[in-house]
Amino acid sequence: SYRTLFGLKPSEPTPVSKGFWSIWHPNEAPKSEETYAAGKTFLKNVLRAPAPAQLISVADYTGGAEVTQLAQFGSPRSKLIRTLQEDAEHRREVKMSRADWLALVTWIDLNAQYWGTFIEKDGHFASKRAGAKAGGVVAPRRVQVEFPDPWRQPPSGNWFWQDETTVAVRP
Repeated sequence: SYRTLFGLKPSEPTPVSKGFWSIWHPNEAPKSEETYAAGKTFLKNVLRAPAPAQLISVADYTGGAEVTQLAQFGSPRSKLIRTLQEDAEHRREVKMSRADWLALVTWIDLNAQYWGTFIEKDGHFASKRAGAKAGGVVAPRRVQVEFPDPWRQPPSGNWFWQDETTVAVRP
């Protein structure tokens, strides 16, 4: 499961941040400060000091504006990918199509997002600033993102709204 990829055991609670909880669960009671502190520590460790059981490597998006070095995170640094490539038993037993392999590597290289979508926060934050005067706070909406095949061209260019719910990139 997704939790296993980050080294969490089934008995361990799911880490949660205060910001995430308040946005996506506005009508539920807040979690304890200890829960939020544990979530913050977990995230810091996932990004900067992965636990031995963590199988994928993601970028430290909480850091500064330094240029990311080649193979600093993503599939080249992920135990899962290295195991699938280097371990003889895994190479023999795990059968993946080229499309499945590219999907797995690309997903890890794009920071292993949990949801199959990104979040468009601008409307949420604008409504939050306006407050109840403007009719209440609007929850962020999930946005599908279409990336080009990164093996043929890097996902860079001009982003545009393909339709009401999908963002794509035009090289």
